[in-house]
Amino acid sequence: IGRGGLGLYLRQEVAGGQLILASLHLIAKGAAAEDLKVVARVRWARAVQDLWMAGCAFEQMSDARYALLLKHLHIIEAWQLGDRTTEVPSTKLRFTVRE
Repeated sequence: IGRGGLGLYLRQEVAGGQLILASLHLIAKGAAAEDLKVVARVRWARAVQDLWMAGCAFEQMSDARYALLLKHLHIIEAWQLGDRTTEVPSTKLRFTVRE
């Protein structure tokens, strides 16, 4: 998950241009976790054995929703750089593919 989109390993085939509706389970420092539904467009996809890899770009979202995503990413980046003041559970991701 990044500022502009996300990469996925999928069990079903997707194609460039398809829309994905993802529910991201975000963490926030000093606050309860929150689910954020986002729409992303598949930019590329390729088969890798029994799975599909896909790179998806977020479709436009409101400033408030984007701010939630950025807060989550800031916590993750700080944690990766050694700041362990916030517990970082695994990020859950649920999605559906729309044709």
